[in-house]
Amino acid sequence: MKRPTERKYKVLGIYFLILQLFVFLRNHLLGEQILFFYYCDNIALFLAIGFLTRNIQLIKGLISSGLILQVVYLLDLLSIIFFDQELTGTTIYLFDYDTFLLIITLLMHFGTAFVALLFTVQEETRWTALLYALAYLAFLYFTTIAFTPKEMDMNCIFNACDVSWAYFEGFTRWWIVTAFLFLVIPTHLLQMGLQRLVAKVKAIRAVETE
Repeated sequence: MKRPTERKYKVLGIYFLILQLFVFLRNHLLGEQILFFYYCDNIALFLAIGFLTRNIQLIKGLISSGLILQVVYLLDLLSIIFFDQELTGTTIYLFDYDTFLLIITLLMHFGTAFVALLFTVQEETRWTALLYALAYLAFLYFTTIAFTPKEMDMNCIFNACDVSWAYFEGFTRWWIVTAFLFLVIPTHLLQMGLQRLVAKVKAIRAVETE
């Protein structure tokens, strides 16, 4: 009989695979399969691999690669809904989608890194997760450079998605380093902190029940 953790990871792996298939269908309906090269459009596939192989550090690295951007995406959406004000202009397009496209798009943003974090929060975050994150950033960088037009600025590699304060001379050349320092490292530390917090809470509860 498989242990609960093994079953959990298998179920999550299948969930992410199914989600990735729906993302492919979404992009097909939009007539833009090139969107696959976005973090949000391919992360489910890599998370599926991580969960099916029970490679916790791979999962942790993938979370660190894009969780902050998903938080920014969420804040922009909430700002539009409650205050009719865009923060970054990254979610306004959602209001032009039909129900199916809207649901899949929301799932690919809020049902990937957030879900992965929720189910791995108590797992130890090791330094090897940083290597996986770096490898994934390299994948995004080189595939974006090789297969996507510069004017699309996918993954904000070419001109920082027009965020003027984030752009600097040589931004594209230093994108991997910049993303690693300002996206990966903070989220990696966050995951370490959350794991320790969960461990402390469980220890306190264990003492209270004795």
